[in-house]
Amino acid sequence: MISRNDVCEALAVCSAYDSQHTPVPSEQVVVAWLQHFGQFRHVNRIHLEKAVLEYYNSPHDRLIQPVDLSSIARKYSREDIERSELDSIERRRLEAVCDAKAAPELDSKAAVRQQAIESYSRRFGIGTAEAAVRMDPHRDAANEVDGRAVLVAHRRMSAPPAPLACPDCHSFDVPCTCDGSAE
Repeated sequence: MISRNDVCEALAVCSAYDSQHTPVPSEQVVVAWLQHFGQFRHVNRIHLEKAVLEYYNSPHDRLIQPVDLSSIARKYSREDIERSELDSIERRRLEAVCDAKAAPELDSKAAVRQQAIESYSRRFGIGTAEAAVRMDPHRDAANEVDGRAVLVAHRRMSAPPAPLACPDCHSFDVPCTCDGSAE
């Protein structure tokens, strides 16, 4: 989790790189940045420092925004999670959330199937993407879920994760309402 000091240090480094395009770290700016980074509980100080370095590897002609750094920091957070042990509970839960967020919405022509999938997902406490695969695992293309998500969901069929809030916006909706727009 990012602290007030982490935000202040990141703004100081940003100012050292480009004072013209860095906001003055007033109390309001620090609070706003802290609120923004508070959405991403898996992002830590190291991820933020790497994000600042990566951001300034190319020129920018506008005022830096917290989303500029958070999207990069989230990438580093995901890389850390990917390098963690494969069987860790936290990793399995986060991958399940990410898989569900990556699944595209079902075709509007299949309203009846969509209702059945939503009912199944609520009943068993799983995401709609995984529910679609479980209901008919041989319809990979018809489920409109990419091949990797289907394979991951098949591996997890024996032990589905408990419902978990999205690590970015803390929503239990699947697919999540934040839909990666901050990336």
